[in-house]
Amino acid sequence: MTRVVPSNLMKQFWFTGLVSLSVIYCFGIFLGVSLINLLSLPECQFLAERQLITPDCVFNGGCTDVGNKGCPDYSKVQYYLLFGGVITTATVGIAYAIWNALRIFQLTKGSNFFLKVLLRSLTIFCPVFSIFTYPFFVMLLR
Repeated sequence: MTRVVPSNLMKQFWFTGLVSLSVIYCFGIFLGVSLINLLSLPECQFLAERQLITPDCVFNGGCTDVGNKGCPDYSKVQYYLLFGGVITTATVGIAYAIWNALRIFQLTKGSNFFLKVLLRSLTIFCPVFSIFTYPFFVMLLR
C-alpha cells in the first residue's frame, strides 16, 4: 500500500510549520501584552482615558501632559527591551512563515490536487490571519 501523504510534507506542515509558528505567535502576543501593560503603569500613565498616547516619559523623562511626575529609570530599559522583542519576534515570524510557505510549495509539487491546494492555501492563510488578529489579541489580553 502506498502512502498518500509523504511524511516529510506532514512533518514540514505540522511540526516545522504550524507548531513553530504558533509558539512564535504566542510569544509575540506575550511580549505585546507586556509592552502594553508597561505603557499603562500608574507610574508612567501612558494611557489617558483608555487611549494609548505617545510615551513621552520614556524619551524625555517626564509625562507632564498627563499629569505625571516622572517615570522610574527601569521603565525606559523595559520599554526598549519589550519593543525590540516585539519587532524581532514579528520579523522572525514573518521570515519563518515565508520560508515555511516556500518549503511547503516545494514539497507539494508531486502531491494530488486536493492536498496541494489545501496545504498551500493553509500555509498562506494562517500567517496572514495571525498578522491581522495580532493587535486584537494583544488588546484583548491586556
